Amino acid sequence: MNGAMRNLNEGSYQPSYDIDQNNVNMDTSLVTLDGFPRSDINVIEVRNSRVKIIKLRNDLKAVINEISEKIQTQLTETNTSQETFKPNSQIPFAKIVEIIPNSPANKAVCFFR
Repeated sequence: MNGAMRNLNEGSYQPSYDIDQNNVNMDTSLVTLDGFPRSDINVIEVRNSRVKIIKLRNDLKAVINEISEKIQTQLTETNTSQETFKPNSQIPFAKIVEIIPNSPANKAVCFFR
């Protein structure tokens, strides 16, 4: 999963760079008001870069959705296993050997005496 995300991130730099070099973005019109291709940009390069970016975005969404589904599955399994586990609170988890006078532990124990 991590490798897929890394590949998507690495693959997104070149198309973005190509679009930036032509001083356009994903919404800039590639034709003039007359309907002819603009002469101040490389229309083919920008169009191909836009297609690559759109494909990468779609791939990224697919990876994110897959991760989300796996997290949901894992959380569901975790919640199910926690419901069946019932800890026994009667078993001691620590043994106190010494309490130092005027320590926070000593002050806490004084409340229970």
